[in-house]
Amino acid sequence: AKKTLPTLKMHEKHVKELAVAHQG
Repeated sequence: AKKTLPTLKMHEKHVKELAVAHQG
C-alpha cells in the first residue's frame, strides 16, 4: 500500500509529460 503513493506521483508526472508531448 505504501508503494502506491510514489508510483502514483511518478505516474502523474509521466501523464503530464505525455500531455506536453502531445501538445507540442
